[in-house]
Amino acid sequence: LPIVLVSAIAAVILDDKIKPHYYPSTDIGDYIILLNADSIIVNKNSKHYIVNNPGRVGSALTIKNAVDSLPKFTIERAIKGMLSTTETKRLMRRLNIYSGETHPHEAQNPIKLDLNNLSFDTKKVI
Repeated sequence: LPIVLVSAIAAVILDDKIKPHYYPSTDIGDYIILLNADSIIVNKNSKHYIVNNPGRVGSALTIKNAVDSLPKFTIERAIKGMLSTTETKRLMRRLNIYSGETHPHEAQNPIKLDLNNLSFDTKKVI
């Protein structure tokens, strides 16, 4: 799947404003375990760069291509950009990204979501 689609679905699930019992002052959020991060499709022709300027004397400005960085970092950065600025830090704690098929959260009995057939229909049926 493309990284745009995965990050948009993850941002919606983390934010939880699609639940019918959503209320702003209650925390009813879901956790996300994202597996096989290496298989997510990233556009190789895009010109996105990551600039690191630590602000220390004598340290140079480092610029690297976003495609060349780790897939976990690229996915986290895409999801973080789709969340609201006030809740980003709290919601990013609920995101777990793994490059392989195994993860240490088997005891919590996670529910598997098929992202190919997932749709969020917000229309009211009359």
